[in-house]
Amino acid sequence: HIATGDNLRALEAGSSETEDTSRASAARAYFGAARMRVTAGVDAIQVFGVPDPQYGEQLCAWVRLREGANLTEQELVEFCKGSIAHYKVPKYIRFVDEFPMTVTGKIQKFIMRQTMIDELHLTQSKTA
Repeated sequence: HIATGDNLRALEAGSSETEDTSRASAARAYFGAARMRVTAGVDAIQVFGVPDPQYGEQLCAWVRLREGANLTEQELVEFCKGSIAHYKVPKYIRFVDEFPMTVTGKIQKFIMRQTMIDELHLTQSKTA
């Protein structure tokens, strides 16, 4: 099981921030300390690692847009490339209406991770 990111929360003026870590990507990027700022169209984002044969893991982001917002994957990637280090830019982005949650409101990233593994036909490397 890997350590994953946490909620991205909306701030004033339509920006958002996160303060979490993700061990995903070859560099084991510290994803949140730099306070990722995104466009006004993003309501929330969840970032987690998925298996990658070359690097061990790659970042994946599930993005929930604000109502009426229209943002493409390419626009989000371009924004990230101009704001954060290249190895922190998620390789996979999926726009969702909601995140899988427990009855107590905790986001279930293991479900998001498994969903992406299944959809992308990724294989997890076996560990000792």
